[in-house]
Amino acid sequence: MKIAVVGSGISGLSAAYYLSKKHHVDLFEKEDHFGGHSYTVDLIFDEKKVSIDIGFIVFNFQTYPNLINFFKENDVQIEKSDMSFSVSVENTNFEYCGKGLDGIFSNRSNLLNLNFLKMFFDIIKFYKNSEKINVKDQKLTLGEYLINNKLSKTFINYHIIPMVSAIWSMPPYEASKMPITFFLKFFQNHGLFKIKNRPQWYTVTNRSRTYVNKVISKISGEYFKNYKIRKIIRKSKGLDLYYGGESEYFNYDKVIIATHADEALKLIDNPTDDETKILSNFSYKENIAYIHTDKIAMPKNKKAWSSWNSSINDQNLDKNSITYWLNLLQNLKCDQDIFLTLNPYFEIDESKILKKVKFTHPYYDQQALDAQFELSSLQNKKDLLFCGSYFGYGFHEDGIKSSIEMLKYLND
Repeated sequence: MKIAVVGSGISGLSAAYYLSKKHHVDLFEKEDHFGGHSYTVDLIFDEKKVSIDIGFIVFNFQTYPNLINFFKENDVQIEKSDMSFSVSVENTNFEYCGKGLDGIFSNRSNLLNLNFLKMFFDIIKFYKNSEKINVKDQKLTLGEYLINNKLSKTFINYHIIPMVSAIWSMPPYEASKMPITFFLKFFQNHGLFKIKNRPQWYTVTNRSRTYVNKVISKISGEYFKNYKIRKIIRKSKGLDLYYGGESEYFNYDKVIIATHADEALKLIDNPTDDETKILSNFSYKENIAYIHTDKIAMPKNKKAWSSWNSSINDQNLDKNSITYWLNLLQNLKCDQDIFLTLNPYFEIDESKILKKVKFTHPYYDQQALDAQFELSSLQNKKDLLFCGSYFGYGFHEDGIKSSIEMLKYLND
């Protein structure tokens, strides 16, 4: 068959890769690079090139089995990473990280801070009891659950909500609206409630561009970047992909839309009632990533510097920014500290900003979770199929899992 894949993130890349073993596959990407959130940027320091990943960075063996197999099949080299986490509250001495007692009490004054100590004991209690948590009301949000169970405001505002905000790149008020069942399942599966023996995390050696290029080279047909598909029209035989004017289109036997759910719906000319009803339940938010060298984004005490660093405005808890210390995350051989900050509420020195990039991330509420159960009903209706990380938790493993599941609905 002649098949088109629209979108070259992990979902589209893996779909194109697996389908290329039996079919002619063309891949279309609207951006100037393949890979979606697998995005490598080259920087120059002291006349030396430093390559960094600014989207997809880490994974582990326990909860990314399909991605691990995909990497093994494509001989992708990996290395250990670090997944430490810190929180700093602006204009206060409230600062800690998860690297042992020295990190938790990196600011020794917190030994005498009753609110801090209450948070510390809440962390231990909540994490230890997490496997036994039985949510009777499946519709509860994370925020409602935490308040109902009388967990301290310090634990809620300065630990669990910042962590959820960091993982899903969303502001605190959105993080608190996450369904409790979704939160619990993800944290339990990823070992994030473990105080000891957490999963070892890894990153791609020589950056994610290496795996993207390997996969692209194995696609059976053509691959196009800077190539925006305007609309997809179902025909009596196959589908037409329009990329320019009304006379500029390609015809395919099958089309796989591997974009975000909202983009998928916009691409379909005259979508079915089910496509509209189901895909419209997924919402996304644009985030701006600043790649920079300004230490203002990091904890004041270098003992607390971690891979993930949450900075909170003391006057407005919804002003929360996450900063990745890329040197630690990606084992950079570079003397210059390089940071990636999402949506900074503070001012970064313009002279230290190296690049700005826009990313779009999904938001998960009960509406989206309910719609996930119906996504399979859309597959291969009039030769159109779907895959994307929105089928799961929004991460790389979810994207590749969705493409593998999608293959089952394809009539060879």
